[in-house]
Amino acid sequence: MKKNNIEIFFLIAILIITSLILTTLIIQKDGKSSNDKEAIKSERFMFEMYTKQTIIEEVVNSHLYLSLPENNVPFSIQKDIPVFVYRYSAFNCDVCVKFGNSKIEEYFSDKKDNRKLLHIISDFPSNYKIPNANVLDLQKNNLGLPLENANQPFYFVLINNYVCHVFIPDNNFPDYTDTYLQEIKKRYFEN
Repeated sequence: MKKNNIEIFFLIAILIITSLILTTLIIQKDGKSSNDKEAIKSERFMFEMYTKQTIIEEVVNSHLYLSLPENNVPFSIQKDIPVFVYRYSAFNCDVCVKFGNSKIEEYFSDKKDNRKLLHIISDFPSNYKIPNANVLDLQKNNLGLPLENANQPFYFVLINNYVCHVFIPDNNFPDYTDTYLQEIKKRYFEN
């Protein structure tokens, strides 16, 4: 009888320990899935905000007329010839500016025809240089585009001094930047 009591005791102890281990695993799994759900919600929120901002900026900033200071433009902008513009300032986040520049180098690496590409910068020190690039330095001024107030670098196409196809590159969503640049290059800059 004593032997049966000991066996029953060990059996109950094993069942209790097993149930505790299973409960702990279930709680940990729920915690992980809860964290995963929060991460997915956060990522979805960031994507929705990015998409909304990009659409708003395209609507607000497109088809605005720019009067560039002709004596400072590094090349003559010809009528009906599109120019791809990367606009940024020293106040923009450095990582964002570098991301935008790296994407330009990836898609517009052909230096022989760089009259199609213009960097418009502001608020940098006077000795700031961008190698192999056409640069219009506005110094402490801006173009008057509403998006400049957001302190984010952005791309656009300039056609007959009108702003078209405004886009904000974001290193969190590089695929969208790639798609934008592929389509712009295909539409305006490939024969």
